[in-house]
Amino acid sequence: MFYAVHRPGGMRDFEYSAMIRGLRQHNIDFANARRVAEPTNGHHFVYPWEELSQAEAFAEELRENKDYGPWEVVEVPDDAITVGAYGPIELLLTRRSDGTGFWLDDLCQSLVRKRFPETNMLRLILLGRYSDDERPPELTVFWDQLVMMLTGLTESQIDELEGYRVIDTNNKTIIREPSERITSGST
Repeated sequence: MFYAVHRPGGMRDFEYSAMIRGLRQHNIDFANARRVAEPTNGHHFVYPWEELSQAEAFAEELRENKDYGPWEVVEVPDDAITVGAYGPIELLLTRRSDGTGFWLDDLCQSLVRKRFPETNMLRLILLGRYSDDERPPELTVFWDQLVMMLTGLTESQIDELEGYRVIDTNNKTIIREPSERITSGST
């Protein structure tokens, strides 16, 4: 039996980032470690601790920051444990009047660099428009290419990190889940 720390109702992105920072302080290699799907909704991976006391101590560390709400420890069966990256990659986008910007947050950049240290990453990609009355293009056809350009990874390497999701930062919504697998030659 293992023990996982999670938030009842699921983790928001900033809480997940706090959990990953905490795991890094414990020298957990979040690019290739034991993991279990978040018990509440399965949107993120959490670390399965071998000892209840370890999980309780980690939950207490997370509770020290009152901004992150309650954390609890739950039992996790052995057969729910997998080993891999704490993905997926998150492609963030912001729409502006002159176009759309795409980037990866620091956590995703760190995940990519840790798993694939030789990759050449880009910091930001901007897709602009020529005039205000020009209709913005349908950007979904570019997502696969944008993720590969930003990360410097191949399709199979992106799949190793559990694929990618797209988050619209203007309205804080997920507009593509990683279950929509990357496909060759998408246009």
